[in-house]
Amino acid sequence: PDPTEKMAFLGGTVATNASGSRSYYYGSTREYIRRLRIVLPTGETLDIKRGEYIIRNRVFRIESKIYGSIEIKLPKLKIPNVRKNAAGYYIKDNMDLIDLFIGSEGTLGVFTEIEVRLIPRPNIVIPLYIMFLSNEDSIDFVREMRVFEFKNVSNVHVLSLEYYDRYSVDFIRLRYGSIIPDDTSSIIYMEMDGDDEETLIEALQEIDDIIDYYRSNKVLASFDVDWIKLSSEIRHALPTGVNEFVRRHGTRKVATDIAVPDDSFDEMLEYYRIIGDETGVQYVLFGHIGDNHLHFNFLPRDDNELMKAYTGYSKLLLKAVELGGTVSAEHGVGKKKCIVDGDEVPLLELMYGKDGLIELAKLKHSFDPNHILNIGNIIPEDYLEGI
Repeated sequence: PDPTEKMAFLGGTVATNASGSRSYYYGSTREYIRRLRIVLPTGETLDIKRGEYIIRNRVFRIESKIYGSIEIKLPKLKIPNVRKNAAGYYIKDNMDLIDLFIGSEGTLGVFTEIEVRLIPRPNIVIPLYIMFLSNEDSIDFVREMRVFEFKNVSNVHVLSLEYYDRYSVDFIRLRYGSIIPDDTSSIIYMEMDGDDEETLIEALQEIDDIIDYYRSNKVLASFDVDWIKLSSEIRHALPTGVNEFVRRHGTRKVATDIAVPDDSFDEMLEYYRIIGDETGVQYVLFGHIGDNHLHFNFLPRDDNELMKAYTGYSKLLLKAVELGGTVSAEHGVGKKKCIVDGDEVPLLELMYGKDGLIELAKLKHSFDPNHILNIGNIIPEDYLEGI
């Protein structure tokens, strides 16, 4: 309900099950879709209201004037148990039919009507940049904030929890060095909303001891309009700096979109650092830590480092899958592939294997028997051959 990208279109947002910087509190698009009108590849339409069509035992039927009664079976796949997942179709036991289409990347049908659930706009939001002397302190602060309950105020919510490692801080410092102490090792960006300024000030006082306990060396926060604007500019300084870096070196960034279960986050975090050091390629690590969802961006300076980055990228994806995570928490898989043992492998194949992708291809074929919608997205084209 609160997209980070202000130019986003609703159809694309639903097709990708998009989620923005405030997904920590609001969740993804899926939770706000009440009804979809869908034109299928056959030209027929479906009108689906949430709660009306529950898929039992992973089997359901669609009555088609062209093809008659079509039985559609959902694969026996288990999607990752993570806070955010945008890798492939949403499939689970006793699911709502509407959820199969949300996040399907335009491969099953075209949305012509979308009905959404609206929620009240926040009265007031305060952004905070909390700087820490060590990486460990910032991580521990996030852990505490995820379970923290305000005692003296009501209707205050933590909307976002984002993390910037020391290399990310270096990029931000290039533009805003005057406001970042030299001994800052990591930064947590946090937003809170409340009924009024007085309520939020009381909320800040409640978490002040926690901030001090984890050795924050500086906190930036204000209700001032200029600060609200500046806080957004600071947040965008990192991707801007990253893009300028790779453009200057004539290469491209190699970026992950991984999320893992709560109990696997520490292991994944350590593995990020291991692979970063192993490749020797400059990198930044940042993102939606409240959702165990970080972006690891390799920043190669030349073609040799680019190949090392691709190798490291594949290792990170395989580790995420090993830990029960997803290869894409918010960006979707599209036509993306990685290199494993010298071969190009579709990202979804890492999660579900060849047999799983064949089952997903059969699912798409049930809706799109002539294979005309977004071929190659989610399901590689060669998996549709012969079905």
